[in-house]
Amino acid sequence: SIIWVSNFFGHFLPSAVGGDSLRMWQVARRSERAPEAVSTVFVERLTGVMSLAGLALLGGIWSWARWGEHLVFVALLAPIAALLVILGLLWTPPGERMLEWTLSRFHKLPGYTFLRQAAEASHSFRRHPGAMLQALAISGIIQFNRVASVYCLAQALGITLLFGEAMVVVPAALFIAMLPLSIGGLGLHEGAFIVFLGLVDV
Repeated sequence: SIIWVSNFFGHFLPSAVGGDSLRMWQVARRSERAPEAVSTVFVERLTGVMSLAGLALLGGIWSWARWGEHLVFVALLAPIAALLVILGLLWTPPGERMLEWTLSRFHKLPGYTFLRQAAEASHSFRRHPGAMLQALAISGIIQFNRVASVYCLAQALGITLLFGEAMVVVPAALFIAMLPLSIGGLGLHEGAFIVFLGLVDV
């Protein structure tokens, strides 16, 4: 229920951030352990972005091998490096200490205790690698289906689009569409696909 409702209203809120915020509020409202509940939404988003980054990296490797286009691969390293930094902050002891030190600078702000508890709950996921791998695998299948759907639509329209090209174009466009710069990603989503499909002569 929470997923469907937040996905629907997310179309009328700033992309990614809006839907996630609504989902966090709904999950926290229905749970007696609000910080832990909120951390599940954050980690769920993180696994989604990680699986999307994995597909993008595979697409970048494909473009390098097939086209000799190393710039695509290099451009993808920046968001993937940012993800690795976030993972380091969440799931390594040094990163955990660094995050705690950073949060302590804001101890006088409203909501500090809740934020700290949510951060501690996010750290606890590292004690459940099996569950995390399952979530990552499911997320990977979902993101792969998004790539496959664009590829199939291109074939149905008689457009020449190789699956490897779709692996480059779709994750890159979806990354852009996640930026909270418009309502529901409207304009960003379409514009990103137009630009990136244009790079492969569509």
